[in-house]
Amino acid sequence: MTEHKVKLPPGMPSKMKGLKRDEVGRPIPFFVGYPDGKPDFRTMDGTRLREAIMGDLCWVCGQRLLRSQGGLVGTFVAGPMCLINCTSAEPPAHGDCAEWCAKACPFLVNPNKVRRETGLEGKLEEAAGIAIARNPGVTALIESQKWVTWRPDGGGVLFNIQRIRSVEFFAQGERATVKDVMESIETGLPLLHDMAEEEGRDAVYDLRKKVRTAIRWVPDWDVALNTGDYPLTAATVDP
Repeated sequence: MTEHKVKLPPGMPSKMKGLKRDEVGRPIPFFVGYPDGKPDFRTMDGTRLREAIMGDLCWVCGQRLLRSQGGLVGTFVAGPMCLINCTSAEPPAHGDCAEWCAKACPFLVNPNKVRRETGLEGKLEEAAGIAIARNPGVTALIESQKWVTWRPDGGGVLFNIQRIRSVEFFAQGERATVKDVMESIETGLPLLHDMAEEEGRDAVYDLRKKVRTAIRWVPDWDVALNTGDYPLTAATVDP
């Protein structure tokens, strides 16, 4: 039996309890790759990615996603910028698996933690699309009933989230405050603006529409904008 050497948050979903554990007792998610024969939480297994897509499997526990009257239901674990773009480089998970990860993953819990890629040269399964190289400090759990996959020019697979049912935000393993979410959006928007401006005026206009749609998932977003603390976001959502 593996000796637990790390403190895990309570409430681990029963679906995750059957996962293998690493040497310090952490459950090894379904997606994790084994580049040197050992699990590396920074990597994803390309075969598992295909299995998740084809079999409608939870990205965390590997079991089938659930269905409701409206169809398949999955929760994407992403940053606020992915919510704005309605795009994820990873498949969805069960809602409870996604929430537990938002409370347990060191990268998601610690806003100062930087993603390490040392030792992954030639071993890393590259995520599709253009990654925003920052820790957003806030995790958005985006529950959706419809998503489609598509292949960007650079190869790989991305997920377009089309029918969002709810969004919950977490920061440092707890429910995020409005301030947490707004600061993450405010500091992330310049990166999206730069990319949109490179594409041209239509892309900038499209980004403004996306921000106006996404920000409505943030509780009391309109009250927050009235404080004057988020000038770039306010200018972006201003018609």
